[in-house]
Amino acid sequence: MKTILLVEDDIFIRESLAELLKMENYHVVVAPDGEKAKRILLQGFIPDLIVLDLLMPVMSGEQFLQDTDLRVILELIPVIVLTAGLSSGLPQKIVRATIAKPPNIQELLQTIKRLLNG
Repeated sequence: MKTILLVEDDIFIRESLAELLKMENYHVVVAPDGEKAKRILLQGFIPDLIVLDLLMPVMSGEQFLQDTDLRVILELIPVIVLTAGLSSGLPQKIVRATIAKPPNIQELLQTIKRLLNG
C-alpha cells in the first residue's frame, strides 16, 4: 500500500482529502502545517508522495520546500502542490505537479496515480 503525506491547514479539506485517499487504498498521514510535516519526515517517516498546500500558518508550503534540512529527503519524494495562488519559483526538481485549489478530485487522483506508478 502506497503512503501519502497530506500537508493541509484547512481541516475540512484535510479530512475530506484524507478520507478520499483512504477510499482509494492509500495509507494517509496528515499534518496541519509544514513544521509538523518536517518533524514527521525528520523522525524517519518517508512517504511515497507528498500532497502539500502552499499557504499555511507556522511554516508555509514554500518554506517547507526550501528548508535545507529537508532538501535531500524531498528530492526522493514526488510532491504535488495545492495552491489557490501563484506557484512560480517553486523548485522543479522537487515539485512534480501543481493543482489549483479547490482541487479537481479526478485531476488530483490521476496525478497521484501517474506519479506513484510512473
